[in-house]
Amino acid sequence: MANIGLNASMREINRYQFNVQVDDNLSEEQQNEQAKAKVAAFLEKNTPYAFQREPIDGVLCVDVETIEAEGVVSIEVNEK
Repeated sequence: MANIGLNASMREINRYQFNVQVDDNLSEEQQNEQAKAKVAAFLEKNTPYAFQREPIDGVLCVDVETIEAEGVVSIEVNEK
């Protein structure tokens, strides 16, 4: 019996929790918008990971939870 190596690509949904430093002189609504903007900018430049030790540009990733897998995206045979 022969063995063939394969790669399967799957997508999963991860929910990350962040603590974000915002300007305390702003209204609650403005703070929420500032926090969203900071997380969006953070995600453009960084890959989040749970239990990050130091904030990056005021953003700290504190936890992650895998919600679900969307299923198989592709299956490919390994090149020899």
